[in-house]
Amino acid sequence: MPQQRIVRKAVPADYPEIYKLQNSPNRDQAFDTPLPPYPAYVKSLNEKIESGAEIYYVMEADSKVIAFLWFNIIEGRLWGNFWGRWIKTLFLAAGKIAFEILKYPRIFFLVRRDNERVIDYYEKRGVRKIGEAQGIYVRKNDMIMAVSNVYEVTLDEYNQMVPPATEQSLDMIFEGLSAE
Repeated sequence: MPQQRIVRKAVPADYPEIYKLQNSPNRDQAFDTPLPPYPAYVKSLNEKIESGAEIYYVMEADSKVIAFLWFNIIEGRLWGNFWGRWIKTLFLAAGKIAFEILKYPRIFFLVRRDNERVIDYYEKRGVRKIGEAQGIYVRKNDMIMAVSNVYEVTLDEYNQMVPPATEQSLDMIFEGLSAE
């Protein structure tokens, strides 16, 4: 029997696992700064969540956090991000959270141009690229300029993407379908 994957709102007890998932060499492909020491990470995370600037969800299997999603709210726009091996599943989860739980009319994604796996998936799914953005990415001893693609998905577009995407994604159960 396949593992049951549960998507739910993150709680402080999940922070060590969220941190551990990011503590990998692949982190530089997605994040704009190095991973700070754990105490500083938790302090910053709590401040962002308490201010309403960020919202976190986790995906777990067998009571173990295996991926996470976080949403930034910037100038009234919802920006989705996810971290885990299951791009197709996490994209579907991000849309469900954005549209059904958080009730936003659209979601935006920022994807570095060198993140070929995500870009390839978005192009195959018909996710709309609406522009590019330059940013500075800080590394341990360096800073680099990187260009990211900016994508936008509306509720109607997402609903059209769901049936074919569901065929290739993992089964999920959403616990606590509310923003609280």
